[in-house]
Order: sequence, then C-alpha cells, then structure tokens
Amino acid sequence: MSRYHNPAIKLLTDQQVRYAPIEARMKQVERAEDFLTELEREKTYLYPEVSQQVLGYKGEHYPNLEISGEELAHDLRLFIEDLSGSANINAESVGEPVLTVKDVSHRYNVSTKTVDRWRDQ
Repeated sequence: MSRYHNPAIKLLTDQQVRYAPIEARMKQVERAEDFLTELEREKTYLYPEVSQQVLGYKGEHYPNLEISGEELAHDLRLFIEDLSGSANINAESVGEPVLTVKDVSHRYNVSTKTVDRWRDQ
C-alpha cells in the first residue's frame, strides 16, 4: 500500500526520482517546500497548478484532477522526503541548518516514530 494519498503525486515522485538529474530534483524539493508553506489546507488544487508550483511548468497530465489541500500537504511532505533521499546528500552538505529525524527525537526526548507522526499531522 502506498504512503501517498494521491496516485498522481506518487507517479510524479517516481518519475522525478527515476529521470530527473540531482540538481533538478533539489530545485524541485526547494520549490515543493516553498509551496508547502503557502498551501491552504481548506483549498482544492488542480494538478496542473501543483505541477507549476513544484516543477516550474504545467504538466499535460490530469488537467481536471482536483487534490484537497490536506491531501496535498501530506503528499508534498512525502515528495520532499523521497526526492531528498534519492539525491543521497548528507545533512552537513546542505549549506543550511538541518535536523534529521534522529536529531529531533533526541532534542525532544521522543522516539523517531513520534517524530514521524508529528510530520504527518
């Protein structure tokens, strides 16, 4: 069973992990992080708008697909995690402060499973 709520976002993630160069993936991660901070959970988004925000262009696929903001927030977090993980970049080389799940769990004296649950909220 997929962790993603929307199969179109899962497919987009798989395609980017498989075919996009590392530099493009990292730019997409940055764009997805920016979009995630601006996302309105009560709003509904069309897939081409999501594509524009994350990839920088409107995709031709799924022109009428609507995704709830709540569902999109969940899937964008997974998109960011999966693309970041596929680039095999360690936290020290990012160039900005980064906390790993393990770092957060130690800081707040909770398990890594708790941190994962927090991320899904």
